[in-house]
Amino acid sequence: MEGNKTISRLKIVILSIFAILLSFLLFKISQRNKKKISSFKVRENKMVSKLKHNKTNTEKLSLNLAIIQDFVDEFSKRIKNIQSTIENPKDKEQITKLLRELQSYNRISNDVKKDSGNIKKINDSFVFNLQYKYPSLIEDELKICSLVYLKLKNKEIASLLNLSVRSIENKRYRIRKKMNLATSEDLFETLTSLNLD
Repeated sequence: MEGNKTISRLKIVILSIFAILLSFLLFKISQRNKKKISSFKVRENKMVSKLKHNKTNTEKLSLNLAIIQDFVDEFSKRIKNIQSTIENPKDKEQITKLLRELQSYNRISNDVKKDSGNIKKINDSFVFNLQYKYPSLIEDELKICSLVYLKLKNKEIASLLNLSVRSIENKRYRIRKKMNLATSEDLFETLTSLNLD
């Protein structure tokens, strides 16, 4: 009889220890989950603030584009007026070349201006997904990703951002590197797939 009581007490002690360990384990898991949730909330708040900042930058970009377009139009008119008064054929030819360059820039700007409505197409979920999946991208790289997403060519992006084509190529290379894209993977396709997630 006394052996049964000892075994019963032993079982109760073991169950008590097991219950205490289980409670302790559940408490630790709960604490870890609370820390994770807290860290996710902090990260979400950072993303929301970045998103607001990017939205403001997109609006500024659209406004700058409109201002530049107006300037180029006015400048072209002034050059045409001056060209009509020049009589020297060589000077006239140089001014014609200059006008062609301006018209080429103007054509690119018009295409981009048409697409400026598409800048709004870069919705919050795209930028959020991009920043979430690739947090190491800096603001300039996010801007270039947005323009690539709009199907702009390097030359158009360079013209829009007032950079050289080579600079845009270098920036795209760094973006691809940060995104760990293989040479066979297309940046545009990767960005498009982000907006579908």
